[in-house]
Amino acid sequence: MQWQQICDLSDSGIKQAIHSLHQLSNVNWGVTTTLRLDSNAIPHFDPPEPVALQALHLDHNLLTRLDGATPCVASVTLLSASHNAIASLDGTHAFTGLVYLVLSHNRITSLCGLRGTALCRTLEVLLIAFNHISSLA
Repeated sequence: MQWQQICDLSDSGIKQAIHSLHQLSNVNWGVTTTLRLDSNAIPHFDPPEPVALQALHLDHNLLTRLDGATPCVASVTLLSASHNAIASLDGTHAFTGLVYLVLSHNRITSLCGLRGTALCRTLEVLLIAFNHISSLA
């Protein structure tokens, strides 16, 4: 049996409390597989390293992009970042193992950021309802 730790910091006012996830010294990042940072007014994701996350929840924040291109995001299979202000899929190329991608209720206008990426081979579920998509290419 594999040990899994869920770190749930949803609705914790993390933006006011810290400037970086690196300052969370009480979290055992080595065994954390699910990180929930919902409803924290986070403007960008600054992941600690090394972390082998499998699920990352960033819903209801202030994200405008997904550019957390660090080694820890390669292991993420579920990324949920709905209800943000994300305008494009640029940066999703770093999430090479994604199976589930939830980006509903954002400002995405095109899916061109997905074309030709490793993500096209692994992605099984893409939820992008309530965006402003005008181009699929």
